[in-house]
Amino acid sequence: MIDHFLPPHTDARAPYHWVLADQGAQVLAALQGLTPHELGHRPAAQRALRLNSHLGHITGLAETYVCFFVSARATPGTQLQRWWPEARCRATWGHHVRPDAYLRWRQNSVTVDAFIEYDTGSEPLARAIAKIDRYRALAEETEHRTPVLFVVTGSKRLTNICRSLHTPDPWVPVHVTRIDQLTHPGPARPIWRQVGDATCSVRALVELA
Repeated sequence: MIDHFLPPHTDARAPYHWVLADQGAQVLAALQGLTPHELGHRPAAQRALRLNSHLGHITGLAETYVCFFVSARATPGTQLQRWWPEARCRATWGHHVRPDAYLRWRQNSVTVDAFIEYDTGSEPLARAIAKIDRYRALAEETEHRTPVLFVVTGSKRLTNICRSLHTPDPWVPVHVTRIDQLTHPGPARPIWRQVGDATCSVRALVELA
């Protein structure tokens, strides 16, 4: 039902990567009255993952989604009402920004909309920071101040982003956390550091509304 592989140039301690096999896709599609193609199963694309240079970003972003989904299920009165992947974000806002994801988090009577930027640290810091200008242009055009949530893989990257964005942007609230904090205690908890906040305080996700 599923296949596994090890990315090239990894040592024996690297984890297996798991993908849906053809037979598994046939079963899932049949349960929904679809063909594997209609389900979105693309064998050639999955085989190409083995050599994809962005595999770390792909798996990290998938882990980010799982963290939000699991946390919403575990938090009373909460739903992850929306999670748009990169392709849909690009189709919707590509003239300004291309976020890795867009979410809508509903907790009791409070709704939080936010863009997700999953940052592995592989691109220059200046390029990551330059994205904020494009988010500002979108915010000014739509008059919606939508938070941007940076999920980074290490403490050094988090510190550098906070130092580079030391002044709060009135149009683009930026918050940052590490992927390990997203895993535990989870995105609903106070793990989001507001960029430009001199007190370095952290907030819960619902407080970002």
